[in-house]
Amino acid sequence: MKSMLEPEDIQAIADAVAARLTPALPMAQVTKNEDEILDVPGLAGYLKVDKSWVYKQLQLKTIPHFHAGRYPRFHKTQIDKWARENSTPAAGAVTQVGKLRKVA
Repeated sequence: MKSMLEPEDIQAIADAVAARLTPALPMAQVTKNEDEILDVPGLAGYLKVDKSWVYKQLQLKTIPHFHAGRYPRFHKTQIDKWARENSTPAAGAVTQVGKLRKVA
């Protein structure tokens, strides 16, 4: 037996699921125009690294930041851009292109 849902029912289910998930996803509440500012513990949590790693990157000046007084702060959009620019490509992604040969 197959049952069909009406489009209104599907939308109601989707809205209910979204309403329950929104509190569990704090990053979803940040609008695109708003640039979130992170402190060291916030950045460590966002990147899923230890705070000591963040402090080491600050010491080496390898991560984009600014200071609010003596406190280091990070623009989330700059961190996202930095992470994209410093990511390592997949191992065989580019190197395999040159190894293609013509099969007769």
